[in-house]
Amino acid sequence: MISSRFLAAMAPVLTGLAIVASVWLWLRDPAFGAKAGFSTGVLAGFMPTVWLWLVLLQRRGSLGEEARQTLLSSLSLAGALLLSALGLQIAQSYGLIGSAMPERAQGIMLGLLMMIIGNALPKTLKPLRHRCSSAREQTLQRFAGWMFVLAGFGYALAWAVLPKAQADLYALPTLMIPVGAVIVRLFWVRLLRRQVPS
Repeated sequence: MISSRFLAAMAPVLTGLAIVASVWLWLRDPAFGAKAGFSTGVLAGFMPTVWLWLVLLQRRGSLGEEARQTLLSSLSLAGALLLSALGLQIAQSYGLIGSAMPERAQGIMLGLLMMIIGNALPKTLKPLRHRCSSAREQTLQRFAGWMFVLAGFGYALAWAVLPKAQADLYALPTLMIPVGAVIVRLFWVRLLRRQVPS
């Protein structure tokens, strides 16, 4: 397993590589880069802003080491996903892969990311700390974790096996229904908390 220290150390490297890949895509074919790389280019430009903001917070002493590593690890994972998306778009611009491949691969990667987040949620999510019992909180965390894993699996599976037109149609509801169930359950727990006298 990759350590959070390694991921935190990779944040500047992945940020720089994402910027280089975004500029390369735009220089390769400005029309294609503007169409296909706009969203990823904006994200690539946003990553250094986040990274510099984290550096400034650390210098001011407003950010603990554990929080810094967690945030930089998240930035590294986002950079890796963004870099892979840009790499697929560059390969498409050179004609190395078909036109549906980048979108399909990005869908599969997003599904895998949701599964990773779902696996981590029961260990890290603290939305109701000091607002409900620890048993209820743990039940909510496990439910959220399972729903995110199922959402990610369904989304990745839709992009992996369905034709592109059907994947466009079915993948998003497959992702949104479990996430919506988590939101409904969160509001339900909060509503029950308000009804219980202190």
